[in-house]
Amino acid sequence: MSPDVLQTMDPVELSFGEALLKDAGIAVGRTEPEFGTMVPVVEPSPGRLIVSAIDYERALLILNEGLKPIRERTPS
Repeated sequence: MSPDVLQTMDPVELSFGEALLKDAGIAVGRTEPEFGTMVPVVEPSPGRLIVSAIDYERALLILNEGLKPIRERTPS
């Protein structure tokens, strides 16, 4: 099973994280957040970015550094 390097309900964070990893040459899989709009769900599930076990540590470093500006943004 491939490890998750990011779980979030924020589609902007998912897209940016995916772009960061692809730019670094890391193959990445993505699942979208599920809000239960078509079928009611008890609890929404976050979107995820998934990488190979070999790329896991490198992907975490890239995301931790690259996502800082998004995570530190303040709502207007």
